[in-house]
Order: sequence, then structure tokens, then C-alpha cells
Amino acid sequence: SSPPLPLSSPPSPLPSPTPPPQVPYMIEYDIVRTQDWDPSLFTQGLEIAKACADCQTRLFTSSGLTLTGYGAASYIATKDLDSGATIASTQLGDSEFGEGVTVLDGKLYQLIFQSNVLKVYDAQSLRLLETRNHPLSSGWGLTDDGSDLILSDGSSTLIYVNPSNPSSTVKELRVTFQGTEVSQLNELEYIDGFLYANIWKKNCIAKIDATGEVVGWLDASQLRTMIDESVSPAKPYEAFDYPLNGVAVFPGAGRTELAITGKYWNKLFRIRETGTTAIGDVQAVRDTCMV
Repeated sequence: SSPPLPLSSPPSPLPSPTPPPQVPYMIEYDIVRTQDWDPSLFTQGLEIAKACADCQTRLFTSSGLTLTGYGAASYIATKDLDSGATIASTQLGDSEFGEGVTVLDGKLYQLIFQSNVLKVYDAQSLRLLETRNHPLSSGWGLTDDGSDLILSDGSSTLIYVNPSNPSSTVKELRVTFQGTEVSQLNELEYIDGFLYANIWKKNCIAKIDATGEVVGWLDASQLRTMIDESVSPAKPYEAFDYPLNGVAVFPGAGRTELAITGKYWNKLFRIRETGTTAIGDVQAVRDTCMV
């Protein structure tokens, strides 16, 4: 007769966990989609979020420019995620240079360049609710970690403030890469415990861990080559070179997927992270991605 079957089969071996990438690393990615983008946008902030629990996911953007001869070009807008069509917008004052934005708990927060002003809007209607102040002398990039707002001012230090009391700093985060401070931190995005920050006038995005160390870099140079400068307005600065400025994460996409655009870019790119490659030449990365 056959031997009795065991009461239970031995458990199947668990799959081996994916080893963490070797730090530091370059982030590899594929372009998932390229869509038309308004080339008149002097993009400062980019965010993909819901204005309320039952609201559709929208794209929020901030455009800023106050130079003589270019009109009052600072405003915030809500756009359809697929078509890019504007759903709602609010104009800023003539002297206000709009900067980074983030959506948290039904409110949209916006920074103003060369100012300590923090504007607070209703995220659905974009109606201004109140104007607060933050500790920095100038606001650049803005994101949140679900509870605190995180601000950049172009230096190598990010600050955290509580939305209920934004005038007080909760903590500071000094950003470094292999022993060197990383300055010109601009547009920010918070993704799964990491901060992504584009470097002003560089086609690079730094991935920053909770200690402030840049563990990875994303080189978006190929995206920069795909825009058509001929459809953009006249250059507002003599040394202007259509820099990357605008990073947002697509929520619930599985692998990290980002929306990336820039100042006066006529395209918005959806990219998907596919893996990492260990950095062999740290100095070459410094030369390419750091100021």
C-alpha cells in the first residue's frame, strides 16, 4: 500500500528578497508617455493629487514670472491629467512670482519667490483662503510628507514646517552627496520616504534619503532634447536655457512613475523607473548634476 500522506505539505520556499541597490546609483527609466504641454507655462511647481477624497486625480501646476515686458504671468491651475486642459485657475498679483505647490488635506499651498509668503487655497476651487508666513526669505520648491510641508530655497538645506504653524521650523535637512553639499535644490516631491529634488539649471533629479544623503540620481537630459524651443515665448533671461523644473509622482502606479516638465517646455513626460546602475565615477556625476 502507499505510504500515508503527510498531514501538511512542507511550505514552499519564500522568494529571495530583492537586494537593495548599491548606493549611490543612477536611476534608469523608460518614457511611458509624451503629451503636449502649454509652452507658455514658466513652470515652478507640479503636483498630481486629489483635491478631496471623492475628487478625480488632477494635475496642479504653478507658473511664475513678473519680469517687465512679460506681463503678470504668475498663476496656479488645475489641469486634466490626460489632456492637460485647464479646469480652474487663479491669477496672482502683479508683483508675485509663484513658486512650488503641494496639496495636503484639501488645501493647496504655494510659495512665492523672494518672499516668506505661503499662500493657502481651497484645492477644489483654487479660492485663496489665507496668507501665512514661513521662515525662509525666499520660497522655491514645496512638497509634503503627509503631515509637514517641506520647503527649499535654492540652498543645500530643506526645512520642515507644520501647516498649522508654518512660521516655525520643525526640522532642517542638510543635503549632501558623498561628502559634498548639494545646493540649488528646487522643485520637490516626496515619494515613499525619499525626497526627489531637481537641481536648478541642471537636467538632474536627486533622490534624497531621510538622513539628507543623495542615494540616487536621475539624468533627464534626453527629455530636454525632445522639446521644441521654437514654440516657446521669447527667453526671459539672457542665459535662459529651458531648464527642467517640474516633478510629480503618479500615485498608485506600482513602480515609481513621474511626470516631468520644465520652464517653457512644450511637452510633459511620464516616465517609469525600471532599475538602477551603481555609480562608478562619483566626480563625473558631480560635474553633470551639481552646481
